[in-house]
Amino acid sequence: MMELYKNIKARRKALGMTQAQLAGILGYSDKSAICHIESGSVNLSLTRIHEFAEALHTTASDLLGNDGVADQTIDGDLLEIVDLGRQMDAYHLKKYLEWGHKILESQKMIGD
Repeated sequence: MMELYKNIKARRKALGMTQAQLAGILGYSDKSAICHIESGSVNLSLTRIHEFAEALHTTASDLLGNDGVADQTIDGDLLEIVDLGRQMDAYHLKKYLEWGHKILESQKMIGD
């Protein structure tokens, strides 16, 4: 994951953008948030990674260090999963998560 934070910093610098400018674009109150992110001390959600990619005129896959079509498809699928979860009420979201955990457990059993 450290590659992500290095890539954010490198892309920002390549664009000649300051931390303060990037912070402003992304809605952070000051550059300290960007400093923490670029140092890797803050975990970013996939949605936030996409916001960084848009602000830096690149793709989430590029920031993550992935350049394959399969990775872009996975990114899109993950965003769809997040979007579906956001549309659910608390009861159904809990069921959705339980279902996801059951699938994950069955994958682990198959892999053993």
